[in-house]
Amino acid sequence: MKVVSTPYRTAAPPEPEGPDEADAYEALLRVRASRARRIATTICGTLAALSVIALIESPSPRIRPRAPELVDSRAAAALSNARDTIASARDFAEREQARFAATINAALDASVAPGGRPCAVVLPEVNRLVRGQRAFPLLIVETGDRDLPSPSVANMLADVNRADEHLAAGRTAEAIFYANGLAARMTNPAARLRYDVVLVTTSMKHPERTTPRSFEPGELTGRAYLYDFDERRVTCAGDVHATSSREVAYSYAPTSPHAAMDEGPRLTASLEEDLERQIQRAISHGALLDVAPR
Repeated sequence: MKVVSTPYRTAAPPEPEGPDEADAYEALLRVRASRARRIATTICGTLAALSVIALIESPSPRIRPRAPELVDSRAAAALSNARDTIASARDFAEREQARFAATINAALDASVAPGGRPCAVVLPEVNRLVRGQRAFPLLIVETGDRDLPSPSVANMLADVNRADEHLAAGRTAEAIFYANGLAARMTNPAARLRYDVVLVTTSMKHPERTTPRSFEPGELTGRAYLYDFDERRVTCAGDVHATSSREVAYSYAPTSPHAAMDEGPRLTASLEEDLERQIQRAISHGALLDVAPR
């Protein structure tokens, strides 16, 4: 019997099977889902951050509707304060006027005489007289006059009236501006009423135009009284004598055929201004002397 041997073979591991198509597709879906979740998370986080920033930077819903109301309430308060200040300023000015008139009239009745020392108040120098403006508050009256309006108080009352006019016309900003100025006159030492000078004339001759190139000079005599608002009394007094300048600079250039008719009145006004300038100079140049308190 013949034995036939088969060839010797070494055992080898089985070849790996190829991936299942269903499993590969499932893995692909898991990767895509994970990526989608990461993208969605990033987007949601960004939106949340932007929402927080917007919430922080934007005013609260409770504050926003009240902002116009807050502005309106502040404006109303400022306007109310201005009204109160204007009313207080009017009362203040009226009290000062009453005290001023009573004090000056009492000084006239008592024939207050000046002392020997120069007045402690140094009045501004009169260099040039601007029409309607004086170097210092001055009231010129005749002997026997009892109606004595204080120039300083009259100026304050004019501002009170302007403030009231602005209020009536609805010009609140202008009214508040005047109210602030009036408040300073009542409280601020640098802006409050200081002094007035009252000149009581015993004789006065106004200058007269005689020809286009000549005039008759004016002359005034009287007594001046300086009223100090802080001390509420007449602190200085003195006798005053003033005459017109010997020459008054005057030029006139008519602008129309009928303008020459105004030359006389304008020259007369220039002569009056010159005399008043001389009166102020006489008062400020040593006419006033101290009056001892009573």
